[in-house]
Amino acid sequence: MVFRDDREALGERVEALEKDLSDARKEVAFLKGGPEPNSPEASPFFGAPLRVELVRELPGEIVEETRELIVEELRRRFGRSGQVSIVGQSLSWSIEPTQAQPQRDLMFTVRSRHGRTVIHGSERNGQLAGGIFGGIFGSLGLAASTLIAIFVGRAFGPLLAVLGVLSALALLYFVTRAIYVGVARSRRGELHRALDAIADIAKDDLRAGASAKETSGGERTFVRVEPGIEAKETADGVEQPEGVASSAEDAAGRAGR
Repeated sequence: MVFRDDREALGERVEALEKDLSDARKEVAFLKGGPEPNSPEASPFFGAPLRVELVRELPGEIVEETRELIVEELRRRFGRSGQVSIVGQSLSWSIEPTQAQPQRDLMFTVRSRHGRTVIHGSERNGQLAGGIFGGIFGSLGLAASTLIAIFVGRAFGPLLAVLGVLSALALLYFVTRAIYVGVARSRRGELHRALDAIADIAKDDLRAGASAKETSGGERTFVRVEPGIEAKETADGVEQPEGVASSAEDAAGRAGR
């Protein structure tokens, strides 16, 4: 029935809007200092998650041409061709660390199933954290500790030298931690914008499919049924009353006479 289809489409639209509202509230909470939306909790030592995950869910299923547009968008956005895998209704695009970009480990998946399309994006920040903490805290910390231990120890004694080393390491740790948190937030923003771009491409496809469906389903056949005459289903799926012709057939008969 037409009304049932419209009611189901409206229900799916309301569900999608509620999902978008929930995601928007999580994003606002994150910008105000809350936890990372749809992601594991921040590491106490590093100050930000080592893995970021974001998810979008849309009503409807996309077509193959839309998957190609999504791959082109990801390649343009991240400047890498990436590894593409398409199995059935699932698309996977990923990039792994290389010498040119040793700290990016991204994966996007788009799955269409049971009338829904789920978009998932994730990034591992393990190598990013290792590079920042190892390069800044490790190297500079060792150099600063050695210099402080030598000069402060000679001038003020070993006790002040130990306190100086600990103070320098603590200051350097918090500086390194703040740098990692800032870079991780920036990477999360890039992931979020990429997921939004994919969702916009998918929404355009779903809206076009919905418009085509409405256009193809807009034509209806109506048959006049006289009281006391039982209707039966014809070969073309239209209920036709026995002994009564349709309006078009009546008109043709009158014209022949």
